[in-house]
Amino acid sequence: MEDTPELRPLHERASAAVRRGDFAAAEVLYRQAYDEAVREGQRALAARYLGNAGSCRFAVWDLRGALSTLLQAHDMAAGSGDMEGAGRLSANLASLYIQLGNFDWARQSAERGLRELSPDDATGTRSSLLTLSGQVDSRLGDHEQAERAFRAAIAEADRLNNRRLLAQAWDNFGVVELEAGHLQNAARALIESYRLSVLFPKLAGSPNYPHLSELAEREGDFRTAWVLLGRAFENPAAAGAPDWYLHFQAGRIQAHLQHRAAALAEYRKAIARARTWREGTAPTDALRAGSSHWLDALYAQYIDTLVDAPDFERPGSMSAREAFLASEESRSAALRQTLLDRGRQSVSLPQSYWALLAELRAGQSRLLTGNSGALRASLHQMEQRLQEIEVKALALPGTTLYRPDERFSVGQTLSSIEAKLSPREVLLSFHLGLRSSCVWAVRRHGFEAHRLRAASDIRDDAEKFLAAIHKNQPSAERAGEKLYTALFQPLGVEVQRQPEWVLTSEETLLRTPLAALPAGTAGGGFLVERHTLRFVPSAFSLRASLPLRSGGPFLGIGDGVYNRADPRWRSVRSWGGPALKLPSVFSAQASIELPRLVGSGQELTACARVFGVKEGALLTGLRATRAGVEEAIQRNPAVVHIAAHVLQPDGRPEGALIALGLNRSGGPEVLTHYDIVGWNLHGGAVVMSGCSSASAPAPDPIGVLGLARAWLIAGADAVVGTRWADPDDSGSFFVKFYQNLRHGSGSGTRAISEALQAAQLEMIRSGSWRAQPGYWASFYEMGKE
Repeated sequence: MEDTPELRPLHERASAAVRRGDFAAAEVLYRQAYDEAVREGQRALAARYLGNAGSCRFAVWDLRGALSTLLQAHDMAAGSGDMEGAGRLSANLASLYIQLGNFDWARQSAERGLRELSPDDATGTRSSLLTLSGQVDSRLGDHEQAERAFRAAIAEADRLNNRRLLAQAWDNFGVVELEAGHLQNAARALIESYRLSVLFPKLAGSPNYPHLSELAEREGDFRTAWVLLGRAFENPAAAGAPDWYLHFQAGRIQAHLQHRAAALAEYRKAIARARTWREGTAPTDALRAGSSHWLDALYAQYIDTLVDAPDFERPGSMSAREAFLASEESRSAALRQTLLDRGRQSVSLPQSYWALLAELRAGQSRLLTGNSGALRASLHQMEQRLQEIEVKALALPGTTLYRPDERFSVGQTLSSIEAKLSPREVLLSFHLGLRSSCVWAVRRHGFEAHRLRAASDIRDDAEKFLAAIHKNQPSAERAGEKLYTALFQPLGVEVQRQPEWVLTSEETLLRTPLAALPAGTAGGGFLVERHTLRFVPSAFSLRASLPLRSGGPFLGIGDGVYNRADPRWRSVRSWGGPALKLPSVFSAQASIELPRLVGSGQELTACARVFGVKEGALLTGLRATRAGVEEAIQRNPAVVHIAAHVLQPDGRPEGALIALGLNRSGGPEVLTHYDIVGWNLHGGAVVMSGCSSASAPAPDPIGVLGLARAWLIAGADAVVGTRWADPDDSGSFFVKFYQNLRHGSGSGTRAISEALQAAQLEMIRSGSWRAQPGYWASFYEMGKE
């Protein structure tokens, strides 16, 4: 596509700025060219200039700005019929999604790009897309398909005699072979890429020094690895990696050379630059959480190095303090950034977003009736499109996540955390790392750190205890004693005496019913009989206690009509309203029939009575609809209590559904993750007493699970959920919980943890079947602060 005479000078100046590495100047020029092309009515040309501007953002690792710009450019190119340009932009988007750690979306973008290109493409975009497909296939575990994609990319680049694409294909092939531990294959590929760069420097681009350095490190040649990395530092803009990665690699090499102080210095530089990099990721929770994929190894190596320090367990250890803050920062940075950005977003989403969400909701419901691979793929595509609409509509500059004291002063940050704890509280933070495991205990005027057993052993013990408690097996006591000894025995006497324990941890311990552990004392009993237990996403989430908001109404949701055998379904026959048309994704075979939760109606009625709410105000039966819940949420309830089926059809946290029942036309009424995060709660508590409501597995270090995370993003102060399917009951537990909540003396989320503990103690002392920990130990609280 040729430039017009008016645009050619701008394009030439922009290209010259790119060649000298001045991407800021190049972006300004490309945007000027874009504006001029729009004025001239040259939409296809405008899309290419806008895409070039987005690539400039990508070059300086502004992933947030790059993604928004590239998405807009792709829509413009496809809309103008420039499928060649659209294919090239799809390649850029696939590459960007890889950097964000979202490999499913990268695959979808790469496949879309290959469809957009013509079979006789001569631009080299097909080779780029095949290279990207190879990267994605490898990281998704399909190594055979990855090798085929790389071989095809190399053949395509060779056919076009394109040295740059050939070098890139060999380089990326070498990287995935390196990640897979195939060092001989990696060496052949990376050296071939290096050879092309040396022989054809103007055509093939700069040598791949960071990857060659990593190869030498893996081969044990640390001196060569250091020299090669030094070459990358000489020209960071051409290194093909963010600057934090270069310092991370430097730290690893120094660690291998037994230069611990130098390694830590490099890790600190990497962490500081990674904070800025993280703040520049996309303004949606799913994409931001995915970007943690690349930072996990950095934080793990940094923390493990600090935990290995000889003084780690000594009083006043700076290594212990540094490691603690790094662990807490890693644990919840994505969630904290989402909450900060959410408070700044005031742009309305377009109607197409809501139409697509309705289609996704219907598709997720249909997935409950059968595990269709085609339907799952379609749903993944819908989710990607939803996120992309959000990115374009909510493109905002990054919010500064870390205060100056958090960035630069370990002492001030730790003092700030200590000040937010009451004299009765201790914060227990667990790290289950690659080489080391530890626990930190933080009090108002005290800090201690202890190394623990191997993470694999602790996880194994936790899984055994969970299984035994869930089924009320006699082996639970012995398994619990072993786990208690591993986790809590090292803690000092003052920590053991604190009545209120606030915990932060990875998913393993959050899933474990710690309340049911033996107390570790001669008097016996359970841990919950000595301590209140409250989980928080991170120590950085703590703040001084505020009164729990209680001015809003109680909202009870549940006891829906789940099947046509329900006597309440007969009322539909006499309903005089017009028939509702089901979404096209439903069919006669897609009807969802679930058993009625018989006791849920009694549970809701009994709980509502505690708050003085009449039964008619509850959303039950055919009134339990998504629209009804959304309308009730707008009245800002202080407590939202959900007694419903909670299902996870495809094994992913974001795929979890709250199944409310059938609507009057026989279609399923569900709440999805996307529905919940789109609402605005102003504090208060959400209680989910459904089947395993908050126990969707989540990758570390995101920290908050499944729908619980969605409610926290929506604005809830705290979520009470279940670790496993609790029995369909009449609400005895939650009646006690709410009575204690209303009449207790605690404040903020502490009031919820105290009420939860009191209800659990009443169950233990009831002398009934509810005294078994398999019943009461399922419930836990996750507080946002």
